[in-house]
Amino acid sequence: VFIKSGYTATLNDGTSNLYSLTIEDGGRVDGAAGYMVNITSYNGGGFYNYGTASILGTCYFNGDKVIKSTDSAQVIGGSAFCKLGSTITLQSDITFKYVGIDSGGRLDAGSRQIKVTGNWKQDGTFTAGNSTVTFAGTDNQNIDGTNIVFANFAVNSSSTVTPQKPLDINGNFTITGGTFVAGNYEHFISTNFSQTGGGFNSQTSTITFDGTGAQTVSVQPLNKFYCFKYAGT
Repeated sequence: VFIKSGYTATLNDGTSNLYSLTIEDGGRVDGAAGYMVNITSYNGGGFYNYGTASILGTCYFNGDKVIKSTDSAQVIGGSAFCKLGSTITLQSDITFKYVGIDSGGRLDAGSRQIKVTGNWKQDGTFTAGNSTVTFAGTDNQNIDGTNIVFANFAVNSSSTVTPQKPLDINGNFTITGGTFVAGNYEHFISTNFSQTGGGFNSQTSTITFDGTGAQTVSVQPLNKFYCFKYAGT
């Protein structure tokens, strides 16, 4: 499906099964919250946005796809699911509301900036590359799944971000807004920890710094670690 310059496609309740969705410069797609886009084919196809896209419903990606957009402010405002057997490759910065990676699915982030305004549920593989994932919701956000590994991890929300499992952060961990609620898990950080705003609620967690070389830690007054461990070299 191609949305030409000067045209707007409005998606209301229902389902579209597509091989590929391309929005040209000057084109627009508006998707209602009850709408579902199912991009199903293998060996090609994908989501290519060179105009404006605001899809508030659910996007399912089945097969090997790419997501590319020149609109880094709002690409898929609803839910994105990487289904079993699918590999999704990001070719631009992107905003998601909800990210779901099914068991057997894979999301390759490269060096992209990914903003998430809802929850993260990962049962498949997230290949973090050198990406940054920023949790920037207005409501409470949860992170759940198995083997959750990020490159750079950021909290810049107006609410809370709460992991339901341990996190392994192979780059920087930054908090500029919102509160990170650490739970009773051991979280690993390989580079630096910086809190310039927001809150850090350590609860009964262990924060383990396991990088190579020097690591820096900067925490706002009145915030503290419950258990601080250094396991680096």
